[in-house]
Amino acid sequence: MSNQIIQIRKKSNKKIRILKMQIVFSILGIIATILFFKSSQNTNLDYENYSKTLAQSSIISSIYETTKTSDKHNIFGTLEIPALGINYAVFNEFSEELLKISPCKFYGVNIDEVGNIAIAGHNFDNHTFFSDLNKLQINDEIYLYSTSNKKYIYSIYDTFETTSDNLEVLNTKFIASKELTLVTCNNSNKNRFIVKSILKP
Repeated sequence: MSNQIIQIRKKSNKKIRILKMQIVFSILGIIATILFFKSSQNTNLDYENYSKTLAQSSIISSIYETTKTSDKHNIFGTLEIPALGINYAVFNEFSEELLKISPCKFYGVNIDEVGNIAIAGHNFDNHTFFSDLNKLQINDEIYLYSTSNKKYIYSIYDTFETTSDNLEVLNTKFIASKELTLVTCNNSNKNRFIVKSILKP
């Protein structure tokens, strides 16, 4: 009888030890997850601060010469959206690495040419970059500055969501005006959120 009681106690103690270990590992996992997300947010904020620094630079037209062509610079211009309080440099090339640092032009004509300029930016769901594009309204203004600091004012005429494979939003063939299209992701459903604007006379 006493042996049975001892065996039961041993099993009970073993279960308690296993339960304690599981609790400890669960707590460590939660802490590691929190630290990871904090680190990720800090990285995003570092990128945002870097982009703002580029946008405010007085020598923006000479920063980061592209290796692809010697007569173009890697900075397309500066994008300012007063309604969202954002101001970022826009890269002239599109890549996942550059997109982490700042919005990128990924399609279209040059500034002040007839057609459509498409600029993509990340949605980190934290009010940085293009996270708040869905808050923009019709007739809100978007400012695009050239590398020579000339200001172009666009007025928003449409905002909508579409699937990621819809390329009609980039179309320039039948556009007789000077337009600017902003594109970002809707992280909840993998669609794209689109802001269409036209250059004011």
